[in-house]
Amino acid sequence: MLSLWSRNFTIYFVGAITSALGTTLAPIALGILIYTATGSTSDIAIVLAITTGMSLLGPFAGRVVDKANTRALLGWCNVARATSIAAFLFYHHNFGLNSFAVYGMTFANALLGIFMRPSMGSMMPRLVGLGNIVRANSLMGAAYSVTGVGGFVIGGMLVGIMGPETALFCNAASFLILGLAFFFIQEDLYAQESQMASGIRKAAAAVANRSTKEILLFIWQSGIVVMPVTIVFAGLATSPYRVEWPRLLTSMEAGFFFAFVAAGTAISSALIFRLKDRALDQKLFFLAIFALPVLTGLGYVAREPVMLLAIGAVLGFTTNFATSVSYSAIQSQLPQGARGRFFGVLQPLEQFPLFGVFLLMGAGVDALPAGVIFPLIAALLLCASFGVLWLVNKNTLFEKAVEAIQADRTAAAS
Repeated sequence: MLSLWSRNFTIYFVGAITSALGTTLAPIALGILIYTATGSTSDIAIVLAITTGMSLLGPFAGRVVDKANTRALLGWCNVARATSIAAFLFYHHNFGLNSFAVYGMTFANALLGIFMRPSMGSMMPRLVGLGNIVRANSLMGAAYSVTGVGGFVIGGMLVGIMGPETALFCNAASFLILGLAFFFIQEDLYAQESQMASGIRKAAAAVANRSTKEILLFIWQSGIVVMPVTIVFAGLATSPYRVEWPRLLTSMEAGFFFAFVAAGTAISSALIFRLKDRALDQKLFFLAIFALPVLTGLGYVAREPVMLLAIGAVLGFTTNFATSVSYSAIQSQLPQGARGRFFGVLQPLEQFPLFGVFLLMGAGVDALPAGVIFPLIAALLLCASFGVLWLVNKNTLFEKAVEAIQADRTAAAS
């Protein structure tokens, strides 16, 4: 088995957690900046809608990723993201704040960010080998979460003491560091994968260069659709908290809330890291899925910050567990050279439904009393839970993932 801590993975790990620390500052900084200027949470929902709506370009991004130098693409995209934030800060300092400047910066960052998902979906197996993929994904999740615990607390305090501009400057610097890290990753990425005679991998390789419509049909028939559905599910569960927090919490309380969400995510990632392939268990997946409507509905009755913190921790645990195991299960079964294409097509399936949700929330959230949005989303999630149950039972996705990982370990050892 290839070592998890190769030079390439170590460089990426350091750059990624630095970027994660900076990124955790942005939601609180932008939220306070917008809410202070407009007195409305609608613009926050619109910013989230712009970010998720850009995922429609995912199929284009996936084609680029499979043909481009992934290291250079990720490097320059992150440098450009840092530049866009710096340009926004310059405009804000000299001309003041307006919503269109926020939208412009969000659009630029979202446009550059569409390459991240398919790129890392393609690159991670080549950094660590598929035999290490569950551990690597869980380790990155834990690192992001531990960084987030400190980042959200620091972000809440930083915004409260020094203002949102300082937090956004730190975010720009973190993107720059991550971009530079990619240029230090060597070309000789590891990738020794078994040539499975059957299963999803061979079928996926055959369909990878066909039309987007044919790939979408394959995603549905093969059960790969479980991953984007799970990500949408998790996004729906957290969406009312992400939009409504300025009406429920102060900036410092919000920092602690998101820190507790990150702490729950870290605990979940640590559990997956320990369980390894055993985390790819259908029963555990179902438990996480059916817990989400309950956790979202509790937002309606939670009026004390302490209760919201507890909800945040469990919410972070369950959303991360469900999305991480489904992501690793799919990643292990897609062939090298086609992962970017598939993750690019999957990206709008993961994000675009949330685009509609955030647009609706942006249009109507101010007309509703604080908290009413929570039971509405919870009811939708409860109904959707049974659809997710049917999708997973329809195929043996997790069993096939374990089979593929074990075959790759054998190939790497030979």
